[in-house]
Amino acid sequence: RRFCLKAGFRYEFFDYNSFLFTNEDFKIDVRPEGLISYYASFRYSSFDRKYFPRRGLKFNMDYKLYTDNFVGYDGGAPFSTVSFDVEPVISLGSRFKLLPAFYGRVLIGHQPSYAVYNVVGGIYPGKHIEHQLPFWGINRMEVIEHAFLAGRLQFRQRMGSRHFLSFVGNVAFRENNLGDVFREKPLWGGGVSYSRNSRIGPVDWVLS
Repeated sequence: RRFCLKAGFRYEFFDYNSFLFTNEDFKIDVRPEGLISYYASFRYSSFDRKYFPRRGLKFNMDYKLYTDNFVGYDGGAPFSTVSFDVEPVISLGSRFKLLPAFYGRVLIGHQPSYAVYNVVGGIYPGKHIEHQLPFWGINRMEVIEHAFLAGRLQFRQRMGSRHFLSFVGNVAFRENNLGDVFREKPLWGGGVSYSRNSRIGPVDWVLS
């Protein structure tokens, strides 16, 4: 078992000036700005392997409070983000594993900065930016509502000692207000992947 608890603060500068594309449904004023954040994070893992675990549980949780002057943001109260990720491995035999997951991220506050808006897309968390959330079926990075909760179910079959075939389905709920997150129609997606556990790490071929 491994766990890690961290806390601290950091400064980030975001050089946003304009968008390459806008439409009537997406009008946001952006400007270069620096953000000072206070954060706390917890990591726990009992996976028996870094890649393709056979047993165990992973749990991550993060809280960040954002300001632009140490105490507030844009002349008002600070805003914050909460994110989490829970993923157990359920063994249904020596070769077949079931990997459910539940994860999400919520922005709390009246006027959060565009720099920390929820972003989803792809199958790997944090692929392009730190807080990017994965979702099978969305292959490009997309800005999404302030509250995002998702569930994923992966069926993984090992073939031989290094080859794996996976079938994945996921569903997500999103809304700007957390209390309304289950009122809208959910997003559905899925895919299939073949992976090889090579000496340099996993090599994946994905259809999503």
